[in-house]
Amino acid sequence: MGWLSNLAKGRADEVHDILAPLIRAGLKPSKAMSGAILVVAADGTTVMFLATANYGGEDYHVEMDLLSQLFAWTKLGGTPFFLPAGCAVYLYVYNSPCKVCVPKLERALNVSWRKKNPTVKWKLGFSKWYVGDGPDRYANWVKASQEYDNSLAPAGWKLKQVA
Repeated sequence: MGWLSNLAKGRADEVHDILAPLIRAGLKPSKAMSGAILVVAADGTTVMFLATANYGGEDYHVEMDLLSQLFAWTKLGGTPFFLPAGCAVYLYVYNSPCKVCVPKLERALNVSWRKKNPTVKWKLGFSKWYVGDGPDRYANWVKASQEYDNSLAPAGWKLKQVA
């Protein structure tokens, strides 16, 4: 399965390459809300955890779904929120985080994950800015970027737009 080996590389670009054709084939980004999360060990090659998520109904936020799956996986190890030292968490979502998700993503690292695992690297990739009209959207990419710089980056998220 080529898509799985691409995910195993742990890069938002490869995850994007898997999901973007589905979006272009007719899934509307507002409905697709597709994403993936994976944890790569400190050696940079061993994939320890991998999950994907797709649109799950009204008031669905793919980032929260994926972090919930990660949390459930850590509970299997007996210590919720614990990840091995030096690992990297790669979170990819098609649309950049909305106004509802930004404080939740910030809080997830500041309150739970980084507190227990300060050596874990957190990376968030997205393809398209979630901007325009709507209560959960930012007016434009500049405002979204400023919000991410002011809240997500200080919390420990490294962000990257994937073309």
